[in-house]
Amino acid sequence: MVMKQEFLQTVANIVTMASDVPVTVNVTTIRRNNGKHDCIQVKRGRNTGVNVGVDSYYQAFCDGGISAVMAAAESVIQAQEDCEAHKDAMLNIAKEMTDYEQAKGMLMCRLVNTALNRDRLSEMPNIPFHDLSIPFYVMTDSGQGLITGITNNLLAKWGIGITELFRDALVNMQAKAPAEFHSIFDAITGITGVPAEDMEKTVKDIGAPMLYILTSKDKRMGAAVILYPGILESCAEIMGGDFYLIPSSIHEFLLAPVSGMGPDKLQAVIREINQTEMPPEEALADHAYLYSAAQKKIIMV
Repeated sequence: MVMKQEFLQTVANIVTMASDVPVTVNVTTIRRNNGKHDCIQVKRGRNTGVNVGVDSYYQAFCDGGISAVMAAAESVIQAQEDCEAHKDAMLNIAKEMTDYEQAKGMLMCRLVNTALNRDRLSEMPNIPFHDLSIPFYVMTDSGQGLITGITNNLLAKWGIGITELFRDALVNMQAKAPAEFHSIFDAITGITGVPAEDMEKTVKDIGAPMLYILTSKDKRMGAAVILYPGILESCAEIMGGDFYLIPSSIHEFLLAPVSGMGPDKLQAVIREINQTEMPPEEALADHAYLYSAAQKKIIMV
């Protein structure tokens, strides 16, 4: 079996030979959400360049897809070309970020697992939230992806406090990425074509609990919508009382009534999904949280 480092080096060699312009290509390890990540780094001239993960291609290769090597190389080359094409825009964003009044219109926040991100969090302004943390980043208006995380040094240059940072991020997020709350069957309908009403009726007939999805409109880092003022109170009204918040990923929560599965069973299910189905960088937590409608707050379970 070809080891991952061998696969990465092969892809890096192909990218070097196939590039139309002189580039420096290396296999490197970068810090990202929940740990470190092996990737291909491509630099052109003095530009910072781009880091590209090819995990899905390596998995496809291990499953017998020989063409995955070339496909991975093509994806790296395309990422470098995209980076070069947007170089001027990226430089403009970097300039805008030095001025907080310009930067705050791109300001966002997210939820991450504290224990798995301690090193990164030590370099970033963040707010503790139970066993999670709330760091900050900026995103372009086009919403194409994360641009950069907010560092302690940048916050010091801005000359503002973390309370103001959090307030402005929430205002911006609610305008650009409003919360979406809907039955899980609405999402399944889009995949299977089976009417949500039919699935909901079946669930009610057998007495199974109804599950709902809480995320953002763009479904990127959507777990952070639980921070929006009043959103959980609104969910409690719809669900008729207390409910469990199940961390499906950094992008969304599943909501389940407390009359369904207990916390121990939920924890076992969440851990199983995180270990077998969830990309490591997208996992949020291994347990559920309880929202108390009476106390209007989240409780660790």
